[in-house]
Parts: sequence; structure tokens; C-alpha cells
Amino acid sequence: MKTNSSRKFHRLFLILCLSGLFHVSYAQNFGNSPYSQVGIGEMLGSTFSHQAGMGGVGVSNNSISLLNIYNNINPALLARNRLTVFEAGVLGQIKTLKNTNDSQQDVGGSYNYLALSFPIGKVWATGIGLTPYSTINYESRSRINIANSDFSTDLTQKGEGGVNSIFITNSVAIFKKLFIGLKVNWLFGSIINESSSELFLGSSPLRTTVTYFNRTRVNDLLLEPGVSFQQNLGKNLFLNLGGTFSMATNLNAKRFVSFDRRNDNDIILVQDTLTNNQATSIDMPNRLRFGASIERAYRWQLGADVILENWSAFKVNNSTTNLSNIYGVAIGGEYTPNVSSLNNYWKRVTYRAGFKYKQNPINPEQVQDMSISFGVSLPVQKNRSLLNLSVVLGQQGRISDGLVQERYVRIHLGATLNDRWFVKPKID
Repeated sequence: MKTNSSRKFHRLFLILCLSGLFHVSYAQNFGNSPYSQVGIGEMLGSTFSHQAGMGGVGVSNNSISLLNIYNNINPALLARNRLTVFEAGVLGQIKTLKNTNDSQQDVGGSYNYLALSFPIGKVWATGIGLTPYSTINYESRSRINIANSDFSTDLTQKGEGGVNSIFITNSVAIFKKLFIGLKVNWLFGSIINESSSELFLGSSPLRTTVTYFNRTRVNDLLLEPGVSFQQNLGKNLFLNLGGTFSMATNLNAKRFVSFDRRNDNDIILVQDTLTNNQATSIDMPNRLRFGASIERAYRWQLGADVILENWSAFKVNNSTTNLSNIYGVAIGGEYTPNVSSLNNYWKRVTYRAGFKYKQNPINPEQVQDMSISFGVSLPVQKNRSLLNLSVVLGQQGRISDGLVQERYVRIHLGATLNDRWFVKPKID
């Protein structure tokens, strides 16, 4: 008979899974961000909730918990898992935008990931999952006076949508210490950008708006190989090394462009279609990530990751976009006082903290994105599962640089379930 805590945990896990299935058909709404205009939107990375609490570190290391986790940062690390792993997570965000004159606060959230992995034999593991890959959500307005007339126009620039990833991962242990893996992403979604102009006579609107509408639908593959190596440094002490490479690729896409005339309720009155279902392409850049960590088995670990991304090679329909190459660093660690403690629950809890710095590829102003993070993994169901909670506090852009300052609080909530599949029962 299941305990009440077991029922509650299964109910929470089901809610997290259903939230992902429900939201995948819709744009990820993480709140207004002017920096999501760049590229294919704000890149959300591959971080799950247990890694978010330690600055996103994870290219070289798994969690120190007795349980297996799904490491979505480096596909090579999946082969270390000897149990079936279910993962689900959601992400919420509170954001404050400021410039020299105005401020705005937004609240948003969506699913973060669904993933399943299981071992096939002694040296091979495979996994599948679903996660948002990028998100676009911005809106800005300005009023422009028309010279030598009583007319003015309100110009609105708006974007929404994003790209999702359905991925399949395979990982193999080449030797006892060396692992390789490959993640195959199927990227799909819509990138929508609008520019609208509403004409005014004095302070009175003329009741119609002209809108330039541009939608690009993405459907294509992106490959991410990875490698991991572990060296024993002493009794229960290990050095972990890892690297991943997101390969430059030309994504196939379809483009729709139109001019619309709309009324006050944003209903299209007249539409002039310029391009419908036109084949186009998006050139994604090479992105490299490598890192190292030191681990005391089941007790603590410290790690650092370095990120290099070649965004100067990004193109849309063979047109350059004047973006800059960027780099980032992440530093973090986790600690479990006593993973096998029978008398003190809080000694079995894993505590995390981290720091992350990354540039935004906007050129010529490279926006700095810095954050600190904290997290815990709470064992439940007699230590067969984990409830993961992480909080990230960050800022990108500074008012003193003439930019929009964006301060955010991100809350990552996830659940990890372990089980055994494909194991033959034994009878004594």
C-alpha cells in the first residue's frame, strides 16, 4: 500500500508531465525580454533543475546522489546510469525591466523538460526527451512625430514564439573511464516578428494599424556529440573531464510575410501576402562547451564549465546578422552531509550553489548576463526519488551603458524518479 507522501509525489510528477504536454503546442512565455530579439531567441540551454542550482555546471559531472539523474548537458554521461530515469520540470520567472525613464515587471513560466533514459546492456544507455530550445517574447513602443504635419505615429515592435527540441541520446562506455555520446535534436517551432504603425492626428488615433508580419517555421535536425573521462585520484576521489560540441548546421525553414491592416481589436481587415511558405534557411553556429570537476563520491563536488559560441557565423536566408562571438563560464558545487544517514533526513539532502557569466551576442554592445544560484535535492519515496528545487538570481544589461536592465528570479522545480527495467527476476 502506498503511503500518503508517495501518492503526493506521484501526483506532483504527473502534474509536471502534463504541464509539459499541454504547453508544448504554445509559445514559451517567460516574460518580456528585449534581448530575445537576437538570433532565434533567448537560448535556454540544456540545464535541468538539479544543475541550475549549481550555476548550470554539468558538462563533466553527474550528481553525487545515490540515484541516477538525466544529464542533458553532456550526452556522453548518460552511459553512467544503470537505472531507468524519469525527469520532469517546470520553470517560473519574475522579471523587472528598467531604462532611464521607465520600468516594467513581468511574470511568466512554462514547462522546462520531460526526459526518460534507460540502460541497454552494460555499456550502453539511451534516452529521449522534450525541452524548449529558445524563446522569443519582446515588445517595445515609441511615438514618432511626422515632420511638417499634425500627424504622428505609434511604432510597436513585437516578437513571440520560440523553438522546441525533441531529442534522442545514445551513450556508450568505450573503456571503463571513457564515455562518448550523441544527442540528435529535432528542432521545431515558429519565430514571429511584427512591426506595427498606428497613425494619430494630434492625440486622436485614426483607428487603423498597418502591420508588417514575419513568421518563420523551423523543422530540422541538430547534432550534439559529447565525450567524458573520469580518473581516480585516490580513495573515493575522482577527476572528471568533459566536452560537448553543438555542430554548425543549416536549418530548413518556411517563411510567411505579409502587410496587414488591422482594427482596434487587432483583427485583420485587409492582408497583402508578400511571401507564403517560402523555403529559407537559418545557419546555426558552432558551440563548444568543456569543463572539469573534482568529486568525492557521495559527499561533494566542485566544477567549472567554459562556453564558446561562434555567433558571427549566424545567418538567416544567407544574410549576415552582425552578431558577435561570445564566451561564458559557470562555477558551482554540491554537498551532501551523509547520503546514508538513517536518523537525520536533512543530512541526506543535497545542497547546491553556483555562479554563471555569459555574454549576449548583440553587436557592438555585448550585454553581460550574470547570475548566482542555489538549490536542493530532497529525497522522497524512501530515497528512490528526488524533488529538485533551484533558484537563480540574475541580471543582464546595465542602465549605465545605455541599455535596458533586466533583473530576473527564475525558479526551477523538477522531479527525478528511478526504477529498474529489463532486469530478469531471480528466484532463490
